[in-house]
Amino acid sequence: MIQAKNIKIEGLLNVLPKNLVKNEDLHFASDEEKKSFIKNVGINQRFIAPKDKSMLYYLEYGCKTLLDKMEWNPKEIEICIVVTQSGLGVLPSLAHQLQEKLQFNSKAIVFDINLGCSAWGFALFQIQQMLQAYPNNAKAILCLGDISSQIIHPNDPSTEFLFSDAFNFLALQKAENANPFYYSFLNPGKGVKSIYKGLDEKSMGGMILNGLEVFQYAVSYVPPFLKGFIIQLKKENITIDALILHQANQLINKSIINQLSEKNFKIYNSIDKFGNSGIASIGLSLPNVYAFGPTSKNYILTCGFGVGFSISAMAFTWNPKIHETIKI
Repeated sequence: MIQAKNIKIEGLLNVLPKNLVKNEDLHFASDEEKKSFIKNVGINQRFIAPKDKSMLYYLEYGCKTLLDKMEWNPKEIEICIVVTQSGLGVLPSLAHQLQEKLQFNSKAIVFDINLGCSAWGFALFQIQQMLQAYPNNAKAILCLGDISSQIIHPNDPSTEFLFSDAFNFLALQKAENANPFYYSFLNPGKGVKSIYKGLDEKSMGGMILNGLEVFQYAVSYVPPFLKGFIIQLKKENITIDALILHQANQLINKSIINQLSEKNFKIYNSIDKFGNSGIASIGLSLPNVYAFGPTSKNYILTCGFGVGFSISAMAFTWNPKIHETIKI
């Protein structure tokens, strides 16, 4: 377990496309299979971006809206990181394109991270370490999201009915009096081809997902990993109030939760509202959690897992000034 200090999440803005698609309206092999999928996987409605809307469109809109709501000047931003797997092959980086659009501080550090559903822990830890070099109250923006509908394989039923397009935008600030964050990471070196795109000719047409392998990895690795992290948090006298898992699917998440011996905290889900929203699923679940108050010591435990088979867990207190979800 790693303890990291001096950062606060001051704002969270989630951005979704307006276009809502219901799996119950789509073609399945049979009505029975459709009903079974929706019931067991827990996904009926999903948000899909129009073909003419790019990553940069959503990034620019989300960043600008969050800055306006926070009343932050773009020139105050010292770090901007974009975490996505939809921008592969884009030159220059999406963060640099965003810099040109919004004109952050000309000395700001801006770059992209290619990471999947474990991104929240890894990206926040990285930006937290970078902010240590700056004076108190230094500001950063973290953007996480994918337009998954534009990278999935059109003929792969494992992905066709799962994913939503979604984005999280976080306003982060160095704050010396902030409660510490706690992190734990695992990269077991398994499952690289369980979810992949572009590694061979088969996947050139879009992302391929092996649902059985993903299920096996998730229920084998995530529960013991989380149990170990919870034990370490208890040794630090951390009280966990809530658990948010990456919203992979209902079967996986129920299996993980059933294997956890500690069940005294609330479980927050968003898969029934948004489907599997990939990197953004933790952020979309967080607005369900009421702010605990500025002096609360209660922690939220989150865990992301997926592409690569990479896992990150993070425990933090939650009292942002802004936490909203909008559709554009």
